[in-house]
Amino acid sequence: QVEELGRGLQEKMMETQYRQSELMRVRAECRRMINTFLPPLRSAVKRRTDPKNVTSRLKDLRQAKQRQQQTTELDSAVVEEMAHLWDELKVISLTRLFAALYARALLNALLRIQLHVLGRNAFEEASERRKALARAAADGSSSAAALLNEEDPDTQFEPSKITRKVRERVLFSGSNHLVESGDGMQTLVDHVHDAIKLATREWAMGTEAKVSRWDLLNMVDAIRGAVERPAGSATDKSAAAASGEGKGGHH
Repeated sequence: QVEELGRGLQEKMMETQYRQSELMRVRAECRRMINTFLPPLRSAVKRRTDPKNVTSRLKDLRQAKQRQQQTTELDSAVVEEMAHLWDELKVISLTRLFAALYARALLNALLRIQLHVLGRNAFEEASERRKALARAAADGSSSAAALLNEEDPDTQFEPSKITRKVRERVLFSGSNHLVESGDGMQTLVDHVHDAIKLATREWAMGTEAKVSRWDLLNMVDAIRGAVERPAGSATDKSAAAASGEGKGGHH
């Protein structure tokens, strides 16, 4: 009995060590995978938040404004369009920043979940193999060596289900939806863009204003609230209605 208890305790300790080692391996692999996907992630955000058209149009209007000032009064339509473009430039710039932050957080969560699921399955397979070897060794027979003999079809283990191809297919299918082939990134950018437009509607650009640190923090809180608010909530609907009223700002 003492020997059995000691053997059982030793097995549990080894199992705990194997589990901790697998967790450390998964976390290290997760960091490597995130670093691998960061460059295409940044590129995907930049492509969808390109301010070139807005800045080019602003440049044209600024030149037209300078010419008008020399001859006649400014056209109200030009002034209105410039105000609209400045506001859009503000939204695009903030969208690029916040979309990149949210995209990285989503990618990090996605890869961690996928790698932990794959790691759990691989750990259970390896655990079953260790237990089979331990049982064979305890029997005092030659079956333990036979279990490791890949040339013996009657005693070899079944091939692991977590192959390299399976891992790559699982990991890249989720990341590609966010980074490359899927519409995940566009959905995220559109949502962040709309949320920022709503949360910063009182921040008028193209004007001089004094902005404190608390003003910026409040703006960030408002943006996060708009982005992370559940779709269809009462607050969301009331905020959307307020956005439609077209309030002006002072910043």
